[in-house]
Amino acid sequence: PARLQHLKTGALANRLRPQQELWLDGGHNEAAAVTIAAWLDVVAKKPAHLVIGMLNSKDPTAFLEKIKHHVMSLHTVAIPGEEASFGADELAVFAKGLGISVIPSDSVSQALDDIARTEDGPGRVLIAGSLYLAGKVLAENG
Repeated sequence: PARLQHLKTGALANRLRPQQELWLDGGHNEAAAVTIAAWLDVVAKKPAHLVIGMLNSKDPTAFLEKIKHHVMSLHTVAIPGEEASFGADELAVFAKGLGISVIPSDSVSQALDDIARTEDGPGRVLIAGSLYLAGKVLAENG
């Protein structure tokens, strides 16, 4: 679970259009970003959209630097119920510092809704950045 896990059904997966895929990875460091970027290179037949939430003990710049050229859009979220989480706006500052266009979102659900609303073709959505976030996603997805 939460290691490039394909979420084919569930409450969150169902928020996307039928031609969009939802994936989950708890990776939160530079090495994880390298692995995710390599995976996206292999499966990059569809545009990739990233939803990220991280603990404030991690280095978002190192993570995002390795993955920024592999994603079409970035949404940031806070990890629900985690005091040690970066806020969505805080994470967005790191992304903007790297020249990444970013949309802070109030929740994973909102980020998925935004992606489904603005991207009408096939796509791949990856939620990543923390095992804490991955646990929340798995619970919410059902």
